[in-house]
Amino acid sequence: MFQFKIVDKERLNDMIYSFQIDAAAIARQAKPGQFLHILPEGNVTLRRPISICEINDNRVRFIFEVVGEGTRLIAKKQVGETLNVLGPLGKGFGLYRNIDMPKIMLIGGGIGVFPLLQLAKDAKLSVKANSFTYVVLGFRSKKHVVLENDFNRYANKLHITTDDGTCGEEGFVTAPARRIIDSEEIDGIFACGPKPMLKEVAKLAKNAGIYCEVSMEQRMACGIGTCVGCVIKTTSGYKSVCKDGPVFDASEVDFDD
Repeated sequence: MFQFKIVDKERLNDMIYSFQIDAAAIARQAKPGQFLHILPEGNVTLRRPISICEINDNRVRFIFEVVGEGTRLIAKKQVGETLNVLGPLGKGFGLYRNIDMPKIMLIGGGIGVFPLLQLAKDAKLSVKANSFTYVVLGFRSKKHVVLENDFNRYANKLHITTDDGTCGEEGFVTAPARRIIDSEEIDGIFACGPKPMLKEVAKLAKNAGIYCEVSMEQRMACGIGTCVGCVIKTTSGYKSVCKDGPVFDASEVDFDD
């Protein structure tokens, strides 16, 4: 069964939508960083990969930006209608394996912010001794800022940056991230966003000797690793973002390829 009913729809800004589907089978298995493969229907035959944003009991929340015909068709769907969804797919963040990381930092840029919400939520609910979660989110401007209230519920400290300074700190996420690394003992960094941002985050983590995972943004087709259309270069050869990722150990990724 791939058809799931839409139970909630919200327009976050001009181009970004939040959907929730009633999908108990997906919710039971989903991990932060994994994605859904959604069929837009209409005259579009290829599915669209959209990150899982949050799990609420049997509901799975995903957020996406309308950037083409496929996402436009998904955005037209209404509460009560169904979506054809495969998931959860891919490999998510390894916070579950690294239970000895009480102090973590989550760094997101643009649409890379969305898959970090469930990770922040899980960290909050883990109730580790001396646990503390820093979240640094970067946007183009104030009108592009989304999920600020959601992250405030789970982050111990939230930093917002915008390219033009219209909300939070002016500049990129790397500035507050560097200050946090310099002043606090961070055990792990988990990031998602544009490749140039991830490259700089990986560099910060490496220089500070901090374990770091990155979720790579890449155009996908099949979503299961058969078409090799989303490969990236790593220290152990080329790997598919959809099957081997989208989350990778930052030290393994060749960001200059």
